[in-house]
Amino acid sequence: MYNNLLLFAELLGLIPIILFYRGKKNDKFTIFFLPFIWLVALSSVYELIFTLYLEVGTKIWFRINIFLEFYCVLFFYYNIFKNKRLFISIGVIYLFLYGYLLLDWSPKQKDFNDLLLNVSITLLVVFSSLKWFLDVFKKMEDIPLFQRTDFLYVSGLLIYFTGTFFVFLAADYLRDNPNYKLLEFWILIIIFNIILRLILIFSIWRVQTKLEQ
Repeated sequence: MYNNLLLFAELLGLIPIILFYRGKKNDKFTIFFLPFIWLVALSSVYELIFTLYLEVGTKIWFRINIFLEFYCVLFFYYNIFKNKRLFISIGVIYLFLYGYLLLDWSPKQKDFNDLLLNVSITLLVVFSSLKWFLDVFKKMEDIPLFQRTDFLYVSGLLIYFTGTFFVFLAADYLRDNPNYKLLEFWILIIIFNIILRLILIFSIWRVQTKLEQ
């Protein structure tokens, strides 16, 4: 079940980037989200080749991915908000944090030592998303939320990162429990990945359909 679910998720991860370049038009929010879409595709290729086919360990890749993931998310929020200096400062602080934690990191470690990095990106997504919702409600625009591309991307990030954060948190807390099964937690992570990728596919398809009419 696990391998089939992972295969499905990784194949889904290739569709957003294909849709983006297959379409003739994309809105500015999709362009802001493009680095993240590329990262999803790259992650899918890695998982398909190295995890499913070659069965190579993923700890090094996860450490690289979480670094790239943070800056892809930061790039999106940086472009949709006016306060550029704030997000530049956040990027610099995270770089120092990542470097500091890297000094004490080894792929041979068995514990979930990426938790602080997961906390960082989750906080970025939660507070940036809350700010986005507050700004939207303050403007009181007549456009329904569901028709806004930025709403779909913000919601996708919020669902994915808060969901996976609580899964990682639970896994870190229960890792010494004799009844703990790592595979069950990874299945939940895959499910959140599938939800995010379906949101990306729908968002890009809807934008292109609307703009090409």
